[in-house]
Amino acid sequence: GLSAVIWTDFAQTILMVIGALVLSIKSISKVGGYSEVMDTFGEITVNESYVGYGSNNQSCSSVPDNYMHLLRSPSDPELPVTGMIFGLTINAMWYWCSDQVR
Repeated sequence: GLSAVIWTDFAQTILMVIGALVLSIKSISKVGGYSEVMDTFGEITVNESYVGYGSNNQSCSSVPDNYMHLLRSPSDPELPVTGMIFGLTINAMWYWCSDQVR
């Protein structure tokens, strides 16, 4: 009964994780490696047929210089360190804990 379901879920989880790792490794190696992905991402330009501008008149289609940093300065307009620590923590607690109760 339930034991068979648990073992089936366990096997499916292992297969899915292995499949995801294999796909990730193949994809990253196909484009030249992780360092190539990170170097190229900073130089990405988008199709200029639709460009949205924010409150500081800067396009949302441009990649910021600090795109690899999660803990940014408190004055960062996109994701300050306080938003990273407190805002994302509160959102994660709501999603993983409170939202499961119906």
